[in-house]
Amino acid sequence: MLASTPSIARHVQHLSVHPERNPNCFHHVQPGGQRSRQEYIDSWNRARVVSKLVGDAAKSMDALQRFKWDGEDALPDDRMWVQLHRWCSNLKFIGTTLGAFLPNPNSHIFAFTELKGFSLAFRRGFYSHFLHIRSRGQSVPSAHAQNGAHTTPSSSTGSEQAESDPIYARLIEMLVARSPNLEELSITGYSNNPGDASRLANAYWPHLRSITIGDILFDPPLPDNLPPTNNNFILFLEKHTTIESLNLLGHPEVTPVELAALDARALPKLSHFTGTLDQLRALSSRGLNQPPDPPLQPLPQNVNPPFPIAPNAQVFLDPPTTASSSPSPSTLSATLKSICFPEPMQLRDLTPLAISGVLTGMTALTRLKISFSLQSGYDSNGVLRTIVSACPGLLEFDLTCGCKPSFYLESFSRTLRNLSKLRTLSLSVVKVPGDEPMHLGASRIALSNPRLHHFTISFLPPNVPITRGVPPPTPLEKGRYELVCDEHGIPTSLLAWERKERGVGSWASWRHTSTTPPGTNGAPNPVVGHIPGVLLDNVQFVVYDGIFGSVFVPHSFEWDGGRYGGKYGVWGIRRAFG
Repeated sequence: MLASTPSIARHVQHLSVHPERNPNCFHHVQPGGQRSRQEYIDSWNRARVVSKLVGDAAKSMDALQRFKWDGEDALPDDRMWVQLHRWCSNLKFIGTTLGAFLPNPNSHIFAFTELKGFSLAFRRGFYSHFLHIRSRGQSVPSAHAQNGAHTTPSSSTGSEQAESDPIYARLIEMLVARSPNLEELSITGYSNNPGDASRLANAYWPHLRSITIGDILFDPPLPDNLPPTNNNFILFLEKHTTIESLNLLGHPEVTPVELAALDARALPKLSHFTGTLDQLRALSSRGLNQPPDPPLQPLPQNVNPPFPIAPNAQVFLDPPTTASSSPSPSTLSATLKSICFPEPMQLRDLTPLAISGVLTGMTALTRLKISFSLQSGYDSNGVLRTIVSACPGLLEFDLTCGCKPSFYLESFSRTLRNLSKLRTLSLSVVKVPGDEPMHLGASRIALSNPRLHHFTISFLPPNVPITRGVPPPTPLEKGRYELVCDEHGIPTSLLAWERKERGVGSWASWRHTSTTPPGTNGAPNPVVGHIPGVLLDNVQFVVYDGIFGSVFVPHSFEWDGGRYGGKYGVWGIRRAFG
């Protein structure tokens, strides 16, 4: 579309390309995490076609600022990077992925200069072919194929140079030598064996604002009998005082003990954190558990004091000045505005107490994303009340409770009432058997928090764990809701869009609009007392409580193809007043 409509392409500022986003793409995975030969062929064909379309559209995208190639294993045609570098003069943020095949070190992706942001994601093919190991002992020299990619690694020769070393060298040259004003850096991947990023340990970008680290190490590889360390990463954080966003994804081998050793004056501008609860606890408590000042030592008798003193007065030497002799509490509680816990927490008896101990005192916190993996027998309402009590100033709240049913929507709406400043809500839970329909629970949430702008509710399948590196389970039912207010800020209507699974690969969706009848001043419509509800495709939608007092019936029905292979039912809604 962008290549054929330059009038639209010229306005595009951010572009993210997913050439292999196909639900049937990765179903036939061979043992060991490798894909079949036919899948590789199909992915290369898609990558070639998509990259050619991007290259053709680049001639018209003069306003493009961010571009991301989000592939799996196949590499784009190098001519795509040539066109982007030539025509998109405002392109300062680029992202790419590395899978089973490595790009040519002479690829034009390394030709960019003065970048402000760069992201690199390692895919499973990168790890399954052991490309994350800096030196594999036996690895082939860099043999560049005509199509701009290396062949799959093998162990036929004994060269000591790892195949990925030339790629890292060009990458470091582009980021360190030719992009001194880098502001955003993201290096992510998911593997039990972290990759090597020690080449970045000594880099310094004076304007770095955001850093995202996945399963990588900043310290050089150590012998097998020694545990890995990340002292270089701690030094990296201490010298980058401009960092505002710190994201530790997966298991980047950054232990809470190492974060606790971070200087209390480091990260003075940190406003967003992504990681584990233990890592956040270590960051917030640094500087509080420092050893006390050493005792004062008397001045020796044979040393004259540098200033006049009274007779028989005892003079003491000043203690040595060190970074730990004058501990100062971390300023994290006053600067941190957003927290994300991507790893699902196992709900235990002491979990609410641990969460309260970390979040209480975060006076500037306005955004929170947290997920739990529930087990039967634990009070999920208790942890919800703990979060609400510890974070009363939240503006955005994202809560996920998987595996087991958590709480009724009615009790959730009552607890949520204490978040009076909440504007955005995202709730993903396993539905409690016998709970009310989603649209009724949504109306309760809207009534208990009339300041909400929009919110979503998702019912997850039971007994499906939430695992890092794996896409979240597809909801069985999902609804998006938006409150519409008048000029005085009083909610007058609730816009709803709901979707429900109707079998394997088939979905049904409908839209509702609930509005207060004019002239009723929010009073319930008398007709509701006589019409118990209207059946909308086996879903009863009646909002009958104060703000909302209308009944709606469908007057049109339309089918359209859906991206999931099913059908979307779009309901036209009209109001029925008495």
